[in-house]
Amino acid sequence: MAGVKEYISNNLSFFKGWAVYLPFLILVLCNFLDQYYFTYEGAAATKSYTLSMPVYWIVVGIGTCISAIMSSIIKKHLADGNQEAMNKSASNALVYTVVFSLIVSALVFLGVLPLVYSYTETDVGDNIFDFLSPIMALNFALALNMVMTGMLAVLGETKKYVTCLVVTLVAELTVDPFFIFFCKMGVMGNGLGTVCCLSISGILALYWILAKKTPLRISWRLVNRSLADFHRAAKGIVSYMAHVVFQQVGELIVRMNLYLTYSLSYGIPVLYTSFVAIVGGGTAASTTPEYRRLYAENDIDGAYKLFKNSLLETFIIMVILSALLYSFDDALILFMVNHASLEESTPFVVWTLDVLCVSAPFLGLRAVCSSVFVDRNAVKKNVFDNFIFAVLRTAVLVYAIGFDFFWLIYLLTLERFFIGVIAVYQARHYILSKKKAVPPVTADNS
Repeated sequence: MAGVKEYISNNLSFFKGWAVYLPFLILVLCNFLDQYYFTYEGAAATKSYTLSMPVYWIVVGIGTCISAIMSSIIKKHLADGNQEAMNKSASNALVYTVVFSLIVSALVFLGVLPLVYSYTETDVGDNIFDFLSPIMALNFALALNMVMTGMLAVLGETKKYVTCLVVTLVAELTVDPFFIFFCKMGVMGNGLGTVCCLSISGILALYWILAKKTPLRISWRLVNRSLADFHRAAKGIVSYMAHVVFQQVGELIVRMNLYLTYSLSYGIPVLYTSFVAIVGGGTAASTTPEYRRLYAENDIDGAYKLFKNSLLETFIIMVILSALLYSFDDALILFMVNHASLEESTPFVVWTLDVLCVSAPFLGLRAVCSSVFVDRNAVKKNVFDNFIFAVLRTAVLVYAIGFDFFWLIYLLTLERFFIGVIAVYQARHYILSKKKAVPPVTADNS
């Protein structure tokens, strides 16, 4: 058994990247618990949750982006043995996280929320505001949690890292019911509970670092406060999270046209199938540095082999997960339906989950292929492609809503097939184009 476990952790791409991507999985699990508790509040709360989630992912996306960026920088300094640069990067990360989180919260509060509120019924809008208010006010705590735990993972502090994640899940299971039922805060208790739970693990990680229980040292004196450095960091963060914003704004527009009738039917199946796509993100987290190394060594054949193997491994895992969702569809949906006003929607929700399960693996392929593009020009092109795709996707899906919900789900399924196939084609073409750029080895230059 130990040999099998070691083989899996050392050879399968997803399991090599689990530590980097696990905080995102924890966020999705928290979303599941929030959705579960929201249905206790009835139809209005469930509709509000459907509209809240894209806004939520825009808000917390800043933490995901900074965590990914700073973890890679600290990992590089750690490999080079540059302790001073590593400490400076970590200190800058804390300040930048707080600043950018507050900026994002202000933009969402002043721009996105009023638009959503004006579009909805009063009781639905009130629920949206109640849920998102504590999250926006304490967004920096969510982001700091992801950055701090990401640092622990990069430093190899596995026990401390896993402890933080376990604390988050245990707290979510206990704190949410306390605020929702005991304090009778309802929807606001969901948002406040999510912030508190993630803050606890972030504070624990920060304590370990400040108490010098890790190799990392953080100090205000090491923070670079020049505007030029701040502007450079802003450009990197914005370019990294642009695709998240494009995707979630498009998703919000689709849900705004759906929420009155199909909030439950659409939201819960999409949430379930997001688990499948996480596998692609885990693979991308582990293969990105490998691609960067192989490109630097001009080992394009090795990069292409890595691409094929990671693609096959990930696709098989995602197919297995999708099959499990499909097999237990009734039980999974009944678990999430906790109010009499939602029971009539149950057959609709089961059907939607079954259809989306078929295409869920292709949704994850996009994340797998994104790790192939590591140079600046390729990343910029990928961001632009994502923007164009988000606009077209939103237009097509909103048009389909005007006809029928079934048409929408069928088109969403076709869209997932399409983006998966296109992502594989673009990634393969990118790798092979690098191979053409490598000069042939001759007797003279060898």
